[in-house]
Amino acid sequence: MIILKSKNSLWTLPATTPSDLTLVEIKTLSGEQLIGSSGSSGDLPSEMRAFIPDRMSGSRYMDSGRREWVALNLEYGSSFQAWRTWLLARGALGLSGAETTTVRDVDALYMTDDGKRILVFQKGPYLIFLSAPGDASVERMVALGNQIQV
Repeated sequence: MIILKSKNSLWTLPATTPSDLTLVEIKTLSGEQLIGSSGSSGDLPSEMRAFIPDRMSGSRYMDSGRREWVALNLEYGSSFQAWRTWLLARGALGLSGAETTTVRDVDALYMTDDGKRILVFQKGPYLIFLSAPGDASVERMVALGNQIQV
């Protein structure tokens, strides 16, 4: 069973490692594992549970300068659940001065904060967060986002 969960999550990663990036780590957690890892011991308010994905898959890359790139794929039970979380993220990022771009034919938001560039988009039941060094080009982040198989 664990193999199937990993297989379902791993297929969303880029089919080939993006140029100049080396895959360093892959990790997948279920929604229940995410709740347990928060230290809340199941005391998470029901209003917050709606924003916990069914599964979260993360991949960590290093570029040639040994700088970290991260891709988080939050997988929800439906496109509506992902969209609701996207609206929350979009509102918060919009207030922070995020700019828009297009990834996988959908709207995405990006911004630079605390030395990191962040790009977020929603496609179907997936919400994707990408993090890169602050000087990474938006075009390069979009190229990575376009390789994620959602």
